[in-house]
Amino acid sequence: MKKQEKLALVESALEDFYGDQQFASSLRESVLYSIHAGGKRIRPFLLLEVLEALQVTIKPAHAQVATALEMIHTGSLIHD
Repeated sequence: MKKQEKLALVESALEDFYGDQQFASSLRESVLYSIHAGGKRIRPFLLLEVLEALQVTIKPAHAQVATALEMIHTGSLIHD
């Protein structure tokens, strides 16, 4: 799987997660701004790379875990 495909999986999982959540509109805008503010998404990409190196077939659940890593990272940046 190519890098762009892995990143697309992460972006799709982010959209799915935040699309299902019920937030106040102002909070929703703030959260989405923080998540989509850019960045290389290196942490989720590395997780998916390691799984691939271990010859694990990447499934949607793996993308969800990779997305959780990105959300934790983004949350720590916001907290600081």
